[in-house]
Amino acid sequence: MVRKLRVAILGTRGIPARYGGFETFAEELSTRLIERGHNVTVYCRARHSEATYRGVRLKYLPTIRHKYFDTVARGFHLKEYTIAELDALFRQVGFRRVEAWPRFNGRYLRLPLGFVKGFEKLFGALPVSWRRNLGKRLFVRNLLSAPLRAIK
Repeated sequence: MVRKLRVAILGTRGIPARYGGFETFAEELSTRLIERGHNVTVYCRARHSEATYRGVRLKYLPTIRHKYFDTVARGFHLKEYTIAELDALFRQVGFRRVEAWPRFNGRYLRLPLGFVKGFEKLFGALPVSWRRNLGKRLFVRNLLSAPLRAIK
């Protein structure tokens, strides 16, 4: 028996897809996961007339509705949390474990979240000139922008 997943898709204008490749991907992935019995929520910018689309829950987040500012405003909304804050949020809603999956040499590596949170804290305490220089290194960028996986 396959375990039922709860999946959230972020960073899209929304579904149904009316804009581009990522929106089409989000629509295809979410509807196919629904067909397999999983729970899927897509966080959107653009309004659809319904609260669901083909079984997918749609959640609308605030944005600046303008041709040039929409993507930028959405990006700011998604990037305002530190890894430590995201960990706390995931645990608040019932996830028991959160993992970081940074990419190194073309492979994803599972790291304990404590290591990544510690690195983030240390990086934030460095002088600005050091952060500017270190932030250019691929290792540091990959570690600080690592995808997170929350497990119930």
